[in-house]
Amino acid sequence: MSSRWDLLRHPFAAGLFTALLVLFAYQRAPESPFQYDDHAAVVNALPFLDASGILHSWLGFPSGRPLTQTSLAFDRWRTGNTLPEGFHVTNLLLHLVAVALLYRLALCLLAGRPRAGLEAALAALVFGLHPLQAQSVDYVINRSTLLATVGVLAFVLLVLKAADGGGWRRLWLGLALAGWFLAMASKETAVVAPILAWIALAWTRRTAPFLSRILLGLFGLEVLLYFSWMCTLPGRWQEYLVYWGTQAWVLPQYVRLAFFPWSMSVTHHVPDMERWDPRFFSAAALWALLLGTLWMLRRRRWILWAALWALVSLLPESGIIPMEDRMMEHRCTLALAAPAVAAGIVLAGLIARGAGRPVAAVLGLMLMVTMARAAVWAEPRSLWGEACRVSPHSQKPWGNFGQVENEFGRLSRATFWTVRALDVRPGDPEALQNLACIQLSMGNPEAAGAIWSALTGYAPAQFKLGTLRQSQGRSEEAEEAYRKALEYDGKRRDPKTLNALGTVLAERGDAAGGLACFQEVLSHNPWDPTARLNKGLALEVLAAQAEARAAQALSRHRQDEAEDAVEEAIGYRAEARRSLEEALERSPDDPLAALAYAKCRHAEAEAIWASLPRAPQDPESLRALEEFVADALKQTPGHADAIQVQEALARARKGWADAEGAFQRVLLSPPLPNRVEIESRERIVGEALEHLGALATRQGDLEKGLRYLRQSLAVNPDQPRIRDFLAGYPPLPPPDAPLLGPVRQIP
Repeated sequence: MSSRWDLLRHPFAAGLFTALLVLFAYQRAPESPFQYDDHAAVVNALPFLDASGILHSWLGFPSGRPLTQTSLAFDRWRTGNTLPEGFHVTNLLLHLVAVALLYRLALCLLAGRPRAGLEAALAALVFGLHPLQAQSVDYVINRSTLLATVGVLAFVLLVLKAADGGGWRRLWLGLALAGWFLAMASKETAVVAPILAWIALAWTRRTAPFLSRILLGLFGLEVLLYFSWMCTLPGRWQEYLVYWGTQAWVLPQYVRLAFFPWSMSVTHHVPDMERWDPRFFSAAALWALLLGTLWMLRRRRWILWAALWALVSLLPESGIIPMEDRMMEHRCTLALAAPAVAAGIVLAGLIARGAGRPVAAVLGLMLMVTMARAAVWAEPRSLWGEACRVSPHSQKPWGNFGQVENEFGRLSRATFWTVRALDVRPGDPEALQNLACIQLSMGNPEAAGAIWSALTGYAPAQFKLGTLRQSQGRSEEAEEAYRKALEYDGKRRDPKTLNALGTVLAERGDAAGGLACFQEVLSHNPWDPTARLNKGLALEVLAAQAEARAAQALSRHRQDEAEDAVEEAIGYRAEARRSLEEALERSPDDPLAALAYAKCRHAEAEAIWASLPRAPQDPESLRALEEFVADALKQTPGHADAIQVQEALARARKGWADAEGAFQRVLLSPPLPNRVEIESRERIVGEALEHLGALATRQGDLEKGLRYLRQSLAVNPDQPRIRDFLAGYPPLPPPDAPLLGPVRQIP
């Protein structure tokens, strides 16, 4: 055996060499953007993943994937942003951890063999460099798959350590169960961990009857729960049979990709297998070939063990529960573990026979193919272009290719690919919706609206139509579209649609109806920052309406009615402030939340100021009133009315200070692309500067107030009221230092 390969017998050299090769293979992984489902499942979920949201997800276990959500929240906290680079780095690190665990598991499984160290190192190389792993590493949404793989490998390894006996058995078993729990908190496919550990015990011929009974008992309980659940779905047996028949054809395709990784893609078009489908006969022939090969190699137990491990690992998503996507490459991540160990045994045997160069060539080929896969994932157009070549008879890749071209501004090409998707599947609602989005990008809102209006029964299209009508000021039509979207959603009641409907109702004067929509969202997810923000805004509208009723009652000399309306306004505004504080706490970089909170605090302070008496010498001067109260207290210490006014002034000062800090926060907050359709940054910043000018003027600093107002007009010239106000004042000399430097950097 070559001395060069002998280096891999040493754990440190094997680990370092494997890690370097894996990092080299995935060097472009951090460059990959968020792809496809990443936007809905990761980017849009990040605002909810604060401390409260994470606690809610763990309390809701096992209905969700709390560990996956916690890891995504950790990435956002670690990087301080939501850029994809940090998330891809974590995926790559988790893949390295899985490779290290497989290496340790291989050493444990192969203990006693003469070439155990080399076989384990080669197994780790095959597992880490196999091109089928690219979808898990380069696709952020597959973080759950990587975490589950790490947890299951750790569980099997710790069970084997517990089976070896000694005084640490209980510790190893406890850690194994903890690892399984964390794997289940990452993805439901970790349910196969007990049977995989039992297979590993049987393969290594470890005598641990107590552990075997525990593992088989857990597996039996899972089977019982599964069939109990199946009995609650009597009308879906036909669907399950069709799915199982389709997977009988899909599973050999995974075997083909494991040995010959060509025609790989982000998505594979696999139609359901109907009765007398020609693929049934090809699937039967492939299964006969596989089973015959395994029978001929039955004396090599490690081959049978690898095949059984792979089959059991694929069962959750390729047999137990029907999945919408019939075939996805990331499902092979855990299934590749045992075949990688078997490959390590084969490759080490070839090296022992002097065939080291062919082994190096195989590993080098795997490295190059994986690098090519990482390069494809780094560019959305290449990713979906490849999918179109692999699955030309599916509308999904053509439609997504058109969507990507639309995002890059290539509207004519986007139209071409979207029409191609409609040629493959005429009337497809998702492709028609993409076509409407392209028409909107081309400046044809009426054409887009016509397409969305025609898509009856499709909730996303009605939501888009509502958004379009709302931006056009046609709030009645927007409300109708949003209500249709909720109707088509059925019991799901999409929070995004409820928030939009509540906003339209509030704009139309039905603040109570809008508040009911926001409360419904918060009843399902109390930590939804958008609903919190909208609830605060609706309460602000109700407070303003109550103040208007109070003014009207005073004009009619109905003092009791006016006092009741004022108390109602105070209650609404206090609740609005609490809701906006929570929204700002959960979305600290959201300029809309900061602006709404600042306006609420400003309104509270102004309400306090409006209720105070005025100084005789200057009724509109805050400083004059403070001096008047100070003189009154000096002449009559302990004057009750003067003390009450002084305390109210302190509360008003506190409100103005809080409002000023929040308005400054608006100016320093980064732009949020997902809010561009609703509020432009220029309008938000201009409004914040206007309020800062009013605050400065109220507190007696007229020069500073005028500067703020002029900056507001410079940011957003479409403010005739401010322009008319400033016309009565001469231009001020430039200050020694800019009041608001960050405002100059606003795009």
